[in-house]
Amino acid sequence: MASGSFYAADKVNGGMSPDSALVKAIVANGDRASNKALDWLLTKLDSLVIPVMRELAVPMTFRPWHEMNGEWFWWGSDCCTPEEYKALYRLTVDYIRTAGVTNVLYVWSPDKSLPMEYYPGDDYVDILGMDIYEPGIMEYSSYDKILPALADMIRYADEHGKVAALTEC
Repeated sequence: MASGSFYAADKVNGGMSPDSALVKAIVANGDRASNKALDWLLTKLDSLVIPVMRELAVPMTFRPWHEMNGEWFWWGSDCCTPEEYKALYRLTVDYIRTAGVTNVLYVWSPDKSLPMEYYPGDDYVDILGMDIYEPGIMEYSSYDKILPALADMIRYADEHGKVAALTEC
């Protein structure tokens, strides 16, 4: 179903990747038999993600659909609405849970800010994370930009019984 690239931009042909409408297609119809995009995703979960989680059988974190507030991934802000993103995240977590996997903590991790319009809800998130590259070094991640966002994340996590983490840097 998908081209195999995570990126929304088609660097070879310019413009958007064929996968840029994938989230919309996955969440459009909940019938796996008639929705090829949904079947593609669930097949990936069935063949790659769930077997690893079961086989290892140790506590682990899973960070699906990270940096959704950036435009670079096919699940990012240029390719789907916050509502579509939340539906994708919830579908993923629900499917893994329905498969009986119980050794996973789910991580929600936007890029450099806390865009709560993308937050899938407390029932779907164990760890609030934030991905920040070059913190305090580059202008886009200067301390005066990221420290308030980190403070907001830590405050929300504390108030909602979640763990706060810097998930990628």
